[in-house]
Amino acid sequence: MSSTEWADKNKIAFNPNYFVDISEYINTKINALKFYEKEMMNKPNSRSIENVKNLSSYRGSTVGMNFAESFFIERIND
Repeated sequence: MSSTEWADKNKIAFNPNYFVDISEYINTKINALKFYEKEMMNKPNSRSIENVKNLSSYRGSTVGMNFAESFFIERIND
């Protein structure tokens, strides 16, 4: 999770257009986040362990995956 969701509400919201299936790695991701206890917060904050997993589930559900990371790709160089 980045500070994107904390941006000024008058700015353009994050609108992902590229998704990576992380279903196989969601538990590894959650376990890794536990090492960042100073940065993680309690629910209902978006940086809570539960809500990070919820967001990955939501992003995945929008593209037919169990869990996904989402990105905004502005340009791809071939």
